[in-house]
Amino acid sequence: MRWVFVAIVTATVACGGSSKQAAEPGGGNTSQPAVNDPPAPDPGKQVLAEVRGMATEMCDCKDYGCAAKIARIFAIWLKDASKRYEQAVLDANTKQFMARFEQLRVCHNKLAPVAKRMKDPKATGDNEAAKMDGFATAMCACPDKGCAETTLKRMLAWLNKHFKGGQKKGTKRSVERYKAAQKKLNACFIERMQKGSTTAKQPPPPPSAAELAQERAAANTLEGFARDVCACTNRKCAIAARTKMTTWISTYFRAGKQPPRDDQNIKRWTVAAQQFNECLRKLVPPGKGPAKP
Repeated sequence: MRWVFVAIVTATVACGGSSKQAAEPGGGNTSQPAVNDPPAPDPGKQVLAEVRGMATEMCDCKDYGCAAKIARIFAIWLKDASKRYEQAVLDANTKQFMARFEQLRVCHNKLAPVAKRMKDPKATGDNEAAKMDGFATAMCACPDKGCAETTLKRMLAWLNKHFKGGQKKGTKRSVERYKAAQKKLNACFIERMQKGSTTAKQPPPPPSAAELAQERAAANTLEGFARDVCACTNRKCAIAARTKMTTWISTYFRAGKQPPRDDQNIKRWTVAAQQFNECLRKLVPPGKGPAKP
């Protein structure tokens, strides 16, 4: 880890800082007899000490040139930290780490031009992942189809509003958490649709001919959306296809129409949704930024 501190000291000198050395009188050999090795430093304290040092150096900077150097050092350190420290150590010190990072970020942004400012760490996708977690938990707690449909409508409304213009950026961990919650929600929704109401005393009557026709027409539409997004060759096309599909679903349920009850149509809906999501993720992975025109 010596490179980290050497780099920090170098940046400090370049920014006008001082490096004091205590000279021994006479310049003689002052080495002491060997003693027992000191205990290994606590990894958590070591992480925080390194970040604290970089934050202090950043706040001592007087111009953006100095701040940019410390920012580069921090970026290298951040990438290397996941290799040098166990994930459990980093997780256990997240709160203290974020406090020091916020100190570093604020001091950097005071000197940086607008285009170079560090982004707020709150915009890393954690909020989106937590929101999808909440929808998944609510969906899996639903006792019947009516509840599942209502939860789905709420989730789609949030998606259309929150992700208007494209996906938000996210960390690798938040993206994985978002995808896991989305998968859980889909599984619970399909289960509720297939099992029906757990509170009904009598099984519902089979769908009428008109209902079957409506279900088939809806399945045809969903399969069309899947074909459209799978034919896309760029992110802008895929995002447009996603917006079109989610708008159609919202309109479908707002009109009082019901999900399919016929087993064959349920399967068609499920397969089309899975195909749509697979093709969409190839061009618009969760956590990526908005599509460029």
